[in-house]
Amino acid sequence: MNEEELQDKIEKGLAGNSADDNAYRRVFDALKREPTFQLPADFAGAVLRKRQPAKPVEAGREIFWIYAGIAAFVIAAGISIFLTGFTLNFGVLRFLPSHAGLVIFGIAFIIALQWVDKRFIKRSSFN
Repeated sequence: MNEEELQDKIEKGLAGNSADDNAYRRVFDALKREPTFQLPADFAGAVLRKRQPAKPVEAGREIFWIYAGIAAFVIAAGISIFLTGFTLNFGVLRFLPSHAGLVIFGIAFIIALQWVDKRFIKRSSFN
């Protein structure tokens, strides 16, 4: 007899008193009951107390690598500017006088979206 047939017999109440039948009956009875486990009231506090703070040596290493990364970025940017002959150019600002209506519409549209977001969307997400 396989497990499915034994399970069907137990569910129908036709199982005998063999060791397998009793074991399966106990397992099925245990699975039918809901667990009554609850976390203690101070569970979150206990987890936080067990958490080990970062060691000062590790924090110092992290700060060193942050500063080293920033310095490497600045050095790489300086070398790139020097080797490529980069010059600052504000030619894009010549676009503004000939398309003033488009710029005004863009600014008004952004302000309208901000107002709608503040008035309707953020209010409904917190309620």
